[in-house]
Amino acid sequence: MPAGYGLSLVGTAIFIAGGLGEVFRYTLFDIEIGVETLFSPSHLVMMLGSILMITGPLRAAWGRRVDASKRWMSLMPALLSLALLLAVLSFSVSYSRPLSYTILTMGDRSFTDTQAFNYLRAGIYVILIQSAILMGIILLTVRRWRLPVGGLTLIITIAYGLTVSIHENFFLIPFEILAGLMAEILYWWLNPSSRRPITFRWFAFGVPVVFYALYFLVLILTNDVWWVIRAWGGAILLAGITGWLLSYAFMPPQIMNAAKV
Repeated sequence: MPAGYGLSLVGTAIFIAGGLGEVFRYTLFDIEIGVETLFSPSHLVMMLGSILMITGPLRAAWGRRVDASKRWMSLMPALLSLALLLAVLSFSVSYSRPLSYTILTMGDRSFTDTQAFNYLRAGIYVILIQSAILMGIILLTVRRWRLPVGGLTLIITIAYGLTVSIHENFFLIPFEILAGLMAEILYWWLNPSSRRPITFRWFAFGVPVVFYALYFLVLILTNDVWWVIRAWGGAILLAGITGWLLSYAFMPPQIMNAAKV
């Protein structure tokens, strides 16, 4: 078994066990419809197994040195693994994914004030959760490797392309491709690394800001958005703040003159 793939084998067994649990549950009980299905124990076991399976190339690449002249070839399996990981995590919380549940922002406001408040609150929570997932994976990658040109675009395009395709929101495909290109531009412009903590934090702030600014722009151009400008503008800013705060988990500030324990 190649290094890093042992847990993938374990994940295969876990996924099969979860699948058998789903069959057993469907045989004895009624099939849930909606969000309840995503939280069933057997479904969560399958998700854990799938994550362990698809992250084998990532674990294998993590412990290897990368030849700068062959960075694309060396990191391609890890980049594809990261893209699938982001897709699985996005799918597992698809009930709170802006790319699939665009009703949170789209259309005319034809509901009561209470419903509007609940939709607005849910939409902002969704953006914060998904910003944390997106930047958690991206910052992990940037902290470990110097990515090849197009690496970030590949991760974002594949991950969110799958999400968009599953829910048939095909009008968002140009958005997610453009979002990947903009993240790529920010990466090469700011050059974030462990030796440049300031640019690392600006990168963590800028990617979700650009991502959701483009998201709302596409919705405004293709549909009616009932959120007022201060609502979606504030949501974009909060997405950036989420990424910025998360950057401190991946690169905490140095403690000067700290006492030895």
